[in-house]
Amino acid sequence: MINSLLVCDTSDTHIGSFLEKCKIQTLEILNSVKNIFQIDEISGKIVFDIIVPLKAKSYNNSSFLFISYTHGSKTELLQNGITPFISDKIETACLKNSFSYCFACKAGSILGKTICNIGALSFIGYNKAINIQKYFGAEDYFIDCAVSGIKAFIEGKTTEDVLKYIKEKYNESIDEFYQKDMLTSSLFMDNRDALVLHGNKKLTINDF
Repeated sequence: MINSLLVCDTSDTHIGSFLEKCKIQTLEILNSVKNIFQIDEISGKIVFDIIVPLKAKSYNNSSFLFISYTHGSKTELLQNGITPFISDKIETACLKNSFSYCFACKAGSILGKTICNIGALSFIGYNKAINIQKYFGAEDYFIDCAVSGIKAFIEGKTTEDVLKYIKEKYNESIDEFYQKDMLTSSLFMDNRDALVLHGNKKLTINDF
């Protein structure tokens, strides 16, 4: 069994409903493979800065999967867009031996590098602000893009190819909206261009 920690700020007043949909789809992806993933979910009003590091430390003597759908900054993952629960100065080492997959603004800029320098296996995230659009039928496309890397990883792709796969999903969405809504298409483009990979580019699920 692969230990998997899924963190989702479903109570966020601005994007909580969107993040919850990402969480639900991620659970469906992980549970589609029987008897592979042991999933701990942290969401809602749980105090992230206490529970997340505690759970991660219980896993990190061996490789594990860390998935986070929250707000972020260059150096932090945030609950409610305010309270850091992982940062370059707070509990970074709890993610050693993880593949960290973070849908969070800017966290790939500094935090992702720091996590890998301290011992995480690999990190995929975004080094700039992430944009989402709930209207004009776009929300499902943003959700699909957000979770697509998890699907690619459990199918056996290397993290390098996972990154390419996510970019391909964004490209499909760019093409889908290019003619009917240029602004939404540009948001997909910005997200695609903010994607980054740190750490092991050849990591696969077989390494767990």
